[in-house]
Amino acid sequence: MPGLQRFNTQEQQKLRKVVIRALQLEFTDTNPDSVLSRYHDANDLARIEILCHELIISAPLKLPRASVLVRATIARLEGESCIDTTPVAYTKRASNGVDNEGYPVDSKNLRMKAGEDGLKGEDAGDTASQTTNREENPAVQGGIGRAHGVALHETDRRTRTGPQKL
Repeated sequence: MPGLQRFNTQEQQKLRKVVIRALQLEFTDTNPDSVLSRYHDANDLARIEILCHELIISAPLKLPRASVLVRATIARLEGESCIDTTPVAYTKRASNGVDNEGYPVDSKNLRMKAGEDGLKGEDAGDTASQTTNREENPAVQGGIGRAHGVALHETDRRTRTGPQKL
């Protein structure tokens, strides 16, 4: 469909926006039934608002590319815990493949001198908090872009050894 935007490396048709209200919220890696566990590592979460009296996070909470707003009287991040909005990384190369001799080819299986350009990494989600008493350690960084296609080097043409492995 035209006009769809990439979100966490996928063309998403529907992104979620969630508001969680509670007296106390706790996220640990040992309690898969907690409210926040439902959203941990979700790739379709555009925005999450956490409104509570007390928020305790005891393990890294991954909310890839989500915009996160925390409003809590007490917010505590214990040990190595954090709110990580780093987007999902691309796993496939841009190139369409190689021919039977190992040279990069385009979509029509014609040899190319260089591989296609990779995609730009996606932006991390924003984090904001309004708390009375907090210890916060958000982990925010942009995503890793998709790797470029395999390139044909000049030395490969002379020696016929095929493309270099990256």
